Amino acid sequence: MLDMDRIRVREALIASIKKVLESCRQQVPDLKDETCPLDIFGFESYTWPYAMDDIAVELGIDIPDDVNIFLGKTQKGQRARRLTIGQIVDVILMLSVRQSA
Repeated sequence: MLDMDRIRVREALIASIKKVLESCRQQVPDLKDETCPLDIFGFESYTWPYAMDDIAVELGIDIPDDVNIFLGKTQKGQRARRLTIGQIVDVILMLSVRQSA
């Protein structure tokens, strides 16, 4: 989607994280660009796929099954890097640009 902007992606991401946490009856902290969602109690490996699906639907993009927007790419043998909200927004924007090309 060509008209996707950073603010819209950020808002969709934060709304999705809040929705997942609230559905699990977890406290929703103040979510900032520096916040790492995977460090939030209740936002676990079994809940983040729901957030990814929600974001994809909200933004009208496809997030491939082999992409985890919450973890950074790694070199072989390295542990995956947990991304912050700001970094995740960048990943989503990159995915949308690739899909619109």
